[in-house]
Amino acid sequence: MKQSQKAIIEDSQPHGLYLVFKVLDPARSGAAVAKACAGFPSIVESVSALDPDARLSGTIGFGPDFWDVLSPKS
Repeated sequence: MKQSQKAIIEDSQPHGLYLVFKVLDPARSGAAVAKACAGFPSIVESVSALDPDARLSGTIGFGPDFWDVLSPKS
């Protein structure tokens, strides 16, 4: 059985928010989801600039079935 990718966060913080999305048809919508996720680092950077002392970090993880669609040769 495939294992889901573990998310990587540098330092533990006292607060966290986790969102889990299920892509129902990865073969059809995988590229669009990947494109939307590509903007995530910019969002984290913009929000982090509002309060640098908060040390905001963010990560995105993908399950194995979805990852196979995004990167079939890895």
